[in-house]
Amino acid sequence: RFCKSCIEKSIRDTGQRCPVDNEMLSEDQLFPDNFAKREILSLTIRCPNADCAEKMELRHLENHLAQCQFTTVPCPQCLQAVRKSCLEEHKTVECQRRLVSCPDCVTHFFFDEKELHEQQCLFASVKCQYCELDLIRDHVESHCDTDCPKAPIACNFSIFGCKERMQRHDLAQHMQEFTQMHMRYMAEYLRSLSLNGTTPKPLRILGPSISTEDPGPAALVSACGGVRPATSCSINSAACQPTEDIQRLREMDGRLVKQDHQLRELIILKETQAGQLAELRRRVS
Repeated sequence: RFCKSCIEKSIRDTGQRCPVDNEMLSEDQLFPDNFAKREILSLTIRCPNADCAEKMELRHLENHLAQCQFTTVPCPQCLQAVRKSCLEEHKTVECQRRLVSCPDCVTHFFFDEKELHEQQCLFASVKCQYCELDLIRDHVESHCDTDCPKAPIACNFSIFGCKERMQRHDLAQHMQEFTQMHMRYMAEYLRSLSLNGTTPKPLRILGPSISTEDPGPAALVSACGGVRPATSCSINSAACQPTEDIQRLREMDGRLVKQDHQLRELIILKETQAGQLAELRRRVS
């Protein structure tokens, strides 16, 4: 008995002679040893797959491997080698390329893109960075721009020179406490418009040493270097006439004064009610 490849090589190398008795021997005279083949195929072996305890004759190995649940196969989605018995679970639970849907916007995407989607989803639930209110991401910008009580905002008089910034819920108190300072900013702005005929840059904030009392018309006139004679005005008559911007600023000035009076009335009413409540408590006790 010889291995087929070995005996064929020997015949070619020795000039078609038998390696045992040196007689003439051609490849046509060779025939398979079916008895030896049957002996080999009858050998009992164990399945080569890890964790599989099945034993069988060698002739049955091929059929067993086709059905063995411990055989590894590539996942059709991510191409990872997975046991055949775990393939379905892997495709639906573990595979990084399985399709999932967003619970907020119902968009479908691959699982390995989930983190990126959560950072961009417009309907995801997030907290406002200032007041920690729960919102959807698409509403955060408008909430911070218009509603958030703790969002930092500029003073309404920033265009006139006030550079104070505060939380939105502190704006009303700021407007009440700095009314006269805002009036000065507006007066300087209006005077610049009247004299130059152009829109000036916002003025710098007045220092803390400046008094908060109303300086009056005389002080405003002296700040401009005195009243100029009408004949010396170098501005043409069209520029001296009130423009629409000046008119709007004057209307705003009137509204602010009215709001200031209303705030003062509310403060007086609050103090009166507090006094009445204290008197009632004194009588009850």
